[in-house]
Amino acid sequence: MLRFKLTSNKKNKYVRINNQRFFAFKVGSLPSAFAEVTSEEPINAWLNYRGYTLISEYSLPKSYTLR
Repeated sequence: MLRFKLTSNKKNKYVRINNQRFFAFKVGSLPSAFAEVTSEEPINAWLNYRGYTLISEYSLPKSYTLR
């Protein structure tokens, strides 16, 4: 069983699983490339955990900047 917890950083919440960071997003703050087939780099892989959508740092488009 995997155990992980969200960081206490309020600006960019993330979870570390197997030395890979997954950034946490609420539904209203998802990147625009999330599940869009027409974008150049669509985000097709994600996890859901306690109301957050977790997206791997490698799946995020290079042009996306974390706030």
